[in-house]
Amino acid sequence: MIFRTEPCQGFLDLTVRTLGIIFFILGFMTPVMVRGQVRNVDLVAENPVDAILKALDTHDIVGFGEAHISENEHRVIQALLSDPRFPMKVNDLIVEFGNSRYQSVVDRYVAGEPVSDSELRATWRNALFFMVWDRPVYEHVFQKIREINRT
Repeated sequence: MIFRTEPCQGFLDLTVRTLGIIFFILGFMTPVMVRGQVRNVDLVAENPVDAILKALDTHDIVGFGEAHISENEHRVIQALLSDPRFPMKVNDLIVEFGNSRYQSVVDRYVAGEPVSDSELRATWRNALFFMVWDRPVYEHVFQKIREINRT
Protein backbone atom coordinates (compact mmCIF):
# COMPACT_ATOMS: atom_id res chain seq x y z
CA MET A 1 0.00 0.00 0.00
CA ILE A 2 1.38 3.41 -0.93
CA PHE A 3 0.31 6.60 0.84
CA ARG A 4 0.51 9.56 -1.53
CA THR A 5 -0.70 13.09 -1.72
CA GLU A 6 -0.67 15.31 -4.74
CA PRO A 7 2.95 16.34 -5.40
CA CYS A 8 3.80 20.03 -5.20
CA GLN A 9 4.99 21.60 -8.44
CA GLY A 10 8.77 21.32 -8.54
CA PHE A 11 9.01 18.66 -5.83
CA LEU A 12 9.12 14.87 -6.03
CA ASP A 13 7.51 12.42 -3.64
CA LEU A 14 9.61 9.27 -3.11
CA THR A 15 7.61 6.71 -1.14
CA VAL A 16 9.70 4.58 1.21
CA ARG A 17 7.11 2.95 3.54
CA THR A 18 3.57 3.67 4.59
CA LEU A 19 4.00 4.93 8.15
CA GLY A 20 2.48 8.39 8.00
CA ILE A 21 5.72 10.32 8.57
CA ILE A 22 7.10 12.80 6.07
CA PHE A 23 10.76 13.63 5.83
CA PHE A 24 11.68 16.78 3.93
CA ILE A 25 15.00 17.60 2.39
CA LEU A 26 14.77 21.33 1.70
CA GLY A 27 17.36 23.99 1.17
CA PHE A 28 18.81 26.65 3.42
CA MET A 29 17.49 25.69 6.90
CA THR A 30 17.04 22.79 9.30
CA PRO A 31 13.65 23.20 10.97
CA VAL A 32 11.53 20.73 12.80
CA MET A 33 7.89 21.61 12.13
CA VAL A 34 5.22 20.74 14.65
CA ARG A 35 1.57 21.64 14.09
CA GLY A 36 2.43 24.72 12.05
CA GLN A 37 5.21 25.91 14.33
CA VAL A 38 8.88 25.87 13.42
CA ARG A 39 11.69 25.51 15.88
CA ASN A 40 15.37 24.94 15.17
CA VAL A 41 17.05 21.82 16.47
CA ASP A 42 20.72 21.78 17.37
CA LEU A 43 22.11 18.92 15.31
CA VAL A 44 25.74 19.76 16.10
CA ALA A 45 25.65 18.39 19.65
CA GLU A 46 24.97 14.82 18.55
CA ASN A 47 25.26 12.60 15.53
CA PRO A 48 22.99 14.23 12.92
CA VAL A 49 21.52 10.90 11.80
CA ASP A 50 20.60 10.01 15.38
CA ALA A 51 19.18 13.51 15.94
CA ILE A 52 16.97 13.34 12.84
CA LEU A 53 15.75 9.83 13.64
CA LYS A 54 15.09 10.89 17.24
CA ALA A 55 13.08 13.89 15.99
CA LEU A 56 10.98 11.50 13.89
CA ASP A 57 9.90 9.74 17.09
CA THR A 58 8.01 12.83 18.25
CA HIS A 59 7.37 14.92 15.12
CA ASP A 60 5.25 14.20 12.06
CA ILE A 61 7.39 16.32 9.75
CA VAL A 62 11.16 16.75 9.97
CA GLY A 63 13.15 19.03 7.67
CA PHE A 64 16.78 18.72 6.77
CA GLY A 65 18.38 21.76 5.17
CA GLU A 66 21.01 21.34 2.54
CA ALA A 67 23.72 23.65 1.24
CA HIS A 68 23.44 22.70 -2.42
CA ILE A 69 26.05 20.23 -3.68
CA SER A 70 27.73 20.00 -0.27
CA GLU A 71 29.55 16.67 -0.16
CA ASN A 72 29.58 16.77 3.66
CA GLU A 73 25.84 17.22 3.91
CA HIS A 74 25.22 14.53 1.33
CA ARG A 75 27.34 12.13 3.39
CA VAL A 76 24.86 12.79 6.21
CA ILE A 77 21.91 12.27 3.85
CA GLN A 78 23.36 8.99 2.58
CA ALA A 79 24.12 7.87 6.15
CA LEU A 80 20.53 8.70 7.11
CA LEU A 81 19.10 6.82 4.15
CA SER A 82 21.43 3.88 4.90
CA ASP A 83 20.44 3.64 8.55
CA PRO A 84 18.22 0.56 9.07
CA ARG A 85 15.89 2.61 11.31
CA PHE A 86 15.09 5.08 8.50
CA PRO A 87 12.59 2.96 6.50
CA MET A 88 10.74 2.08 9.69
CA LYS A 89 10.15 5.75 10.55
CA VAL A 90 9.61 7.45 7.19
CA ASN A 91 6.69 7.27 4.81
CA ASP A 92 7.28 9.97 2.22
CA LEU A 93 10.47 11.67 1.21
CA ILE A 94 10.03 14.99 -0.52
CA VAL A 95 13.01 16.50 -2.28
CA GLU A 96 13.62 19.87 -3.85
CA PHE A 97 15.75 18.65 -6.75
CA GLY A 98 13.28 17.62 -9.38
CA ASN A 99 10.31 18.44 -11.53
CA SER A 100 6.94 17.01 -10.48
CA ARG A 101 6.12 16.53 -14.15
CA TYR A 102 8.34 13.44 -13.90
CA GLN A 103 6.72 12.02 -10.74
CA SER A 104 5.59 8.89 -12.59
CA VAL A 105 9.16 8.27 -13.80
CA VAL A 106 10.52 8.56 -10.25
CA ASP A 107 7.70 6.38 -8.90
CA ARG A 108 8.59 3.67 -11.42
CA TYR A 109 12.32 4.00 -10.70
CA VAL A 110 12.09 3.82 -6.89
CA ALA A 111 9.65 0.90 -7.23
CA GLY A 112 12.43 -1.01 -9.03
CA GLU A 113 10.93 -0.87 -12.51
CA PRO A 114 13.18 -0.34 -15.53
CA VAL A 115 13.84 3.35 -16.24
CA SER A 116 16.52 4.50 -18.66
CA ASP A 117 19.29 6.77 -17.36
CA SER A 118 18.24 9.56 -19.74
CA GLU A 119 14.60 9.32 -18.64
CA LEU A 120 15.59 9.47 -14.96
CA ARG A 121 18.05 12.33 -15.44
CA ALA A 122 15.35 14.41 -17.13
CA THR A 123 13.72 14.50 -13.69
CA TRP A 124 16.29 16.97 -12.37
CA ARG A 125 17.71 18.31 -15.63
CA ASN A 126 14.31 19.69 -16.68
CA ALA A 127 13.80 21.46 -13.35
CA LEU A 128 14.34 24.92 -12.00
CA PHE A 129 18.05 25.48 -11.19
CA PHE A 130 19.01 22.37 -13.20
CA MET A 131 22.68 23.39 -13.16
CA VAL A 132 22.66 22.98 -9.35
CA TRP A 133 20.86 19.62 -9.40
CA ASP A 134 22.95 18.05 -12.15
CA ARG A 135 25.46 16.54 -9.72
CA PRO A 136 25.96 12.89 -8.72
CA VAL A 137 24.95 13.54 -5.09
CA TYR A 138 21.34 14.08 -6.16
CA GLU A 139 21.19 10.99 -8.36
CA HIS A 140 22.58 9.01 -5.41
CA VAL A 141 19.50 9.92 -3.35
CA PHE A 142 17.23 8.38 -6.01
CA GLN A 143 19.48 5.32 -6.19
CA LYS A 144 19.46 4.86 -2.41
CA ILE A 145 15.64 5.09 -2.22
CA ARG A 146 15.40 2.46 -4.98
CA GLU A 147 17.77 0.24 -2.98
CA ILE A 148 15.75 0.74 0.23
CA ASN A 149 12.52 -0.17 -1.56
CA ARG A 150 14.06 -3.43 -2.81
CA THR A 151 14.21 -4.64 0.77
